[in-house]
Amino acid sequence: MIKLFIDSIGKAFEVENGIYQIIIKDPVIYRKIALDIDSEIILSVDDKTFELMKESIIIYDPINIDINDTKIIKSLYKLIEKRLHESFNKELFRLEELLFNLSEELVLSSNFEIDYDPQIDISKLLSSLGIKYKISSDYYTNLLQYLKINIELFSKKLFIIFGLSSLLNSKEMEMLNYELILLNASVVNISYSSISHEKIELILDEDWCIL
Repeated sequence: MIKLFIDSIGKAFEVENGIYQIIIKDPVIYRKIALDIDSEIILSVDDKTFELMKESIIIYDPINIDINDTKIIKSLYKLIEKRLHESFNKELFRLEELLFNLSEELVLSSNFEIDYDPQIDISKLLSSLGIKYKISSDYYTNLLQYLKINIELFSKKLFIIFGLSSLLNSKEMEMLNYELILLNASVVNISYSSISHEKIELILDEDWCIL
């Protein structure tokens, strides 16, 4: 059983699959949780404490998620390389042989001493091919793909996201909750809300109607 204890609030809650909403109305508490999250939120599994930063993915800026950031791409290449060696060993050998022969021809035809590595660096090969995840024009699609990628590559199934509810409508939140249950994963959305209409010039609802 996964539990999260939030020190500033003094409350703990059990985390199952799906979305959990935590709304903070005090900006000081919200700021404290965000700035000192590793000590503010205590993670325990079956009453054993674990380091939050190691066991979860923390997203402070969900509007700028990058499904092709350096860490993800490096892990993707390692995964592809492993699968290539498992399923395409003969093809890799033929490719290395072809490149070896080509390199030998270049060395012999050159007026200078040339050296080379006869083994293929798979990660560099994948990089030269520009292999990466396809980005969608739809934010929700990218978000879901980002979560799935982290689950597959890093086996992380707990995500703590700040302000996600400000980016998704109610239907998208329901869809995400359903997908998380299927993925056996959880998102804890921490948001700040101070409901006050004073000094607000314009308020729009979901139908773009001025309130």
